[in-house]
Amino acid sequence: MKSRVPVYTRPTVDLNRPIRSAKVRTEFPMMPPRVDGSKLTVRIPPKGLVVMEVELE
Repeated sequence: MKSRVPVYTRPTVDLNRPIRSAKVRTEFPMMPPRVDGSKLTVRIPPKGLVVMEVELE
């Protein structure tokens, strides 16, 4: 996920299928994404990029 704004963002993405696991594969953020059913929320740094690995059920 990528951010083009100069502030931290916390987007929520709905993948329309239940999420089994989600892991961050970049150095930031240290905290794992928050998973709620088919939705995940992750913190993205200003004008930054976060790579995640998501496993669906």
